[in-house]
Amino acid sequence: MRKIIVNADDYGMTKSLNDGIIYAYNNGVLSSTTVMAHLCSIEEIKRLATEAKGIGIGVHLTLTQGIPLTDFSTVREDGTFNRAKIFQDDFNINEVRKEFIAQIEHVKNSGVKLTHLDSHHHVHMRDSIKDLMTELSLKYKLPVRGMSDNVQFDARFYNKTVSLEFFMDIIKNSEGIIEIMTHPSFVDAQLLKATSYNEPRGLELEILTSSEVKAFYKKNNLVKATY
Repeated sequence: MRKIIVNADDYGMTKSLNDGIIYAYNNGVLSSTTVMAHLCSIEEIKRLATEAKGIGIGVHLTLTQGIPLTDFSTVREDGTFNRAKIFQDDFNINEVRKEFIAQIEHVKNSGVKLTHLDSHHHVHMRDSIKDLMTELSLKYKLPVRGMSDNVQFDARFYNKTVSLEFFMDIIKNSEGIIEIMTHPSFVDAQLLKATSYNEPRGLELEILTSSEVKAFYKKNNLVKATY
């Protein structure tokens, strides 16, 4: 029996995306998701826990989309995160700490038990933020994507590489516990407006709930897992 973590990023971005994640967990091989706290209400987080019983729930820490929860200064004129400056490491790390803590606490306040931390656009893996992530991992006693000795991480199932064959190859060509990053969603007008990565999300949803992938899991004695 081999444990496979299939995580859906971006919970909270749109209702169609949330619905897709819940569907992929209940009807496929998806096993966990991470919440964009500043885009997601407490009620929507509770709905996730209720309608997808047993799903792993983490926090998708964000500095590159939407409006911060705190008085964060690295923003555009409209109050949204200034992505360009974030990617230039032009920010105050103490403000990042306060914002990340606010995002984690928001999801915790829903009453769900958190499983792990990751981030939107992989900002937590930046050299300028890694020490902070170690600090938050210790503070909340939560593992961090890509920083765990026990869990491999694979981000390649994305955009042009999205196919059933490639998803299965990732698992075949790895050993031990692995987390595969995914972005399944139902695709509607709201999703098309919310993100430039949209149409492939529908294909991801089809793959993660296909009879073929479920047969692959059964044949290879794979089980859905969380951190």
